[in-house]
Amino acid sequence: MSDDDDEYQPYYRTRTAAFRFWLGNVPGTKIFDPGLPDKIGSSICCLPVHGSAKLTTAGIKARLAEQATECGAHCHASGERGKKELLYDVVWTSSPEENGDFQDVYLICETEIARSKQAILQDFRKLLIGKAPMKVMVFALADPEHHLTVHNGDDLREEMRNMIFRYRNTEVGEVYILIELGPAEHYEVIRVTDQNLEDNDLC
Repeated sequence: MSDDDDEYQPYYRTRTAAFRFWLGNVPGTKIFDPGLPDKIGSSICCLPVHGSAKLTTAGIKARLAEQATECGAHCHASGERGKKELLYDVVWTSSPEENGDFQDVYLICETEIARSKQAILQDFRKLLIGKAPMKVMVFALADPEHHLTVHNGDDLREEMRNMIFRYRNTEVGEVYILIELGPAEHYEVIRVTDQNLEDNDLC
């Protein structure tokens, strides 16, 4: 590797779209607040859990829609004031123009209440390949009647962390918010930095 290559790699990494997002150059919004991921995590993980997975998911979408409005973002989510999904369960974008186009995507979210860990991880893979500075995964394991089980999600979160740093398109500046519903009421914020990419041999 040449000296030029050594200089080029950090330059490329620190100028990803996700990195620039957190610099705060998004006029008219509050979404670049460094404390926002923790606000989202704490707000979602303590939501009331209903006997129906559908009702629980609806509550998550409604809360994220409220937070989008507070931050000056536009929320796309099915069932929320007649809006439709945009590829993911919830997406925050800049305000759409008359033709429906928008300039920025701020957040993507998947929710999965499932009977198997593999079903949850399969939904998480959608976030890996998505392009947004904030990626939210809300999950819970449920029994056959869709009641949430008492489960410690440490093993699931550990697998998600491993997936983030095994994926070679993971970018500096991406922030993952992993939220486990139910009795655990736990969330974790993972911020991708040059250092943890280097530690995982992704630089």
